[in-house]
Amino acid sequence: MEKQTGIRFDHVQFHYPHQADPVLQAINWQIPTGSWVSLLGNNGSGKSTLLKLLVGLEWPQSGTITINGKPVQPITQSVNPTVGMVFQDPDNQFVGATVADDVAFGLANQDLDQAELQQRVRESLQLVEMETALDRAPDQLSGGQKQRVAVASVMARRPAVLLLDEVTSMLDPQGRQELITQLHQLHRQFGITVIEVTHQPNEAMLADEVVVLHDGKIAMQGKPAAVLSQSEQLADWGLQAPLLYRLRTWLATQGYFVSEQQAATSADLRDALWQLKSKI
Repeated sequence: MEKQTGIRFDHVQFHYPHQADPVLQAINWQIPTGSWVSLLGNNGSGKSTLLKLLVGLEWPQSGTITINGKPVQPITQSVNPTVGMVFQDPDNQFVGATVADDVAFGLANQDLDQAELQQRVRESLQLVEMETALDRAPDQLSGGQKQRVAVASVMARRPAVLLLDEVTSMLDPQGRQELITQLHQLHRQFGITVIEVTHQPNEAMLADEVVVLHDGKIAMQGKPAAVLSQSEQLADWGLQAPLLYRLRTWLATQGYFVSEQQAATSADLRDALWQLKSKI
């Protein structure tokens, strides 16, 4: 069944007061409810600004943005409880003396009694496997643990839309893998819409859709295999395709042709290479 449009950009343009050139221009984009979208682009392409527009931290000079049919309002006028955002540096989101205090802070305006609030805090930390850290101070946590608590703080409000601004960029490879795995589990469990800004092409392979921003415009969008396999075009925009697709491109220069489907995963590519070897 076709998904309904949850987020819609119509002719959105934005520039910062001190800049003459627009950061975002002519953005027309529809995101189905419950989708996971990975947003790629080099520095200054407008990725983080786009997320700030969605949450109301910035306001476009022209155009409209709607979520489930309702116009996004500046955060100074109205905080949208259905949209949550996790930033690159989790330290910028901590406001409580303990993990429990921090998760509870975001629920202050939700009219919950103390028992409901404590239950919501515990449930949210269980989602990211941090329930044993209730009474720990944020500075006692590792970078990956801090980022998981930041996710729990947002998920406690039960948002319909989750915005992720390079949330794995400060983590080691193992921490990145663990966090992304948990986020995809939450996405499937709750059916939330996720927009992820990332510099990690391998993370984008797991998305429902990949969108590339270049010079403030949507330069390319589509299924991960269709976008991420365009190694040369991505390189022109300062981006690197996943290793699987770069290897596929190199094999083609050597006369060995592997389809997108055969390079969808490392296991698929391994099988394809064995088949090629058997024909040599």
